[in-house]
Amino acid sequence: MKNYSHIFFDCDGVILNSNKVKTNAFYKIALEYGEEKAKKLLNYHIQNGGISRYKKIKYFQENILKNKDLDTYQKLLNYYSEILKKELLKTEISHGIFKIKQFFPDSKLAVVSGSDQKELVWLFKKLKIDYIFDMGIFGSPKSKKEIFYQLFQNSTDISGSIFLGDSKYDFEVSKLYGLDFAFITEWTEVQDWLIFTKKNNIKTYSNISDFLKNHK
Repeated sequence: MKNYSHIFFDCDGVILNSNKVKTNAFYKIALEYGEEKAKKLLNYHIQNGGISRYKKIKYFQENILKNKDLDTYQKLLNYYSEILKKELLKTEISHGIFKIKQFFPDSKLAVVSGSDQKELVWLFKKLKIDYIFDMGIFGSPKSKKEIFYQLFQNSTDISGSIFLGDSKYDFEVSKLYGLDFAFITEWTEVQDWLIFTKKNNIKTYSNISDFLKNHK
């Protein structure tokens, strides 16, 4: 087993089976503006996996609704947050996350997600998995690139690290900072993930348990 100084995890599709919950939430908040517009937001969301709700909703408002009203933006954000708080408490947790310290007792663990950071901290406490991530739980409104930049600035050494993600954006971020990367496939919404991972020579694992079982 390769020793990693730090292991970073995306949340949706890696730790939690929550991609569909969020996809449905985006569709639902846009539906009052018509099915066509809702589908456009849905497609934009799926094509931009790993990017925060703030950018997606702003894109929907400005480019699809052609509306720059702050009240509309806040209304959409609030509705989206309301849906998630109800649905995410019921979501499936990856079993492997509970075993991670058995395999990597000396590694620092952190979540780097596109999800809202305050909501994520709240959710992980509710699900009783916050204790696992001794380095912290990080999310939007900062982007993943910004979060990693800050972590690198604040840490003397996070070389020899790996990022477990399920989107093309996750891979781009890991490449930018020279991190090892593992693509988690079981819950991803990237339809061409097999082509993408083969083209970029990315190691793939079904889930965190599979990563632990096969990673050497």
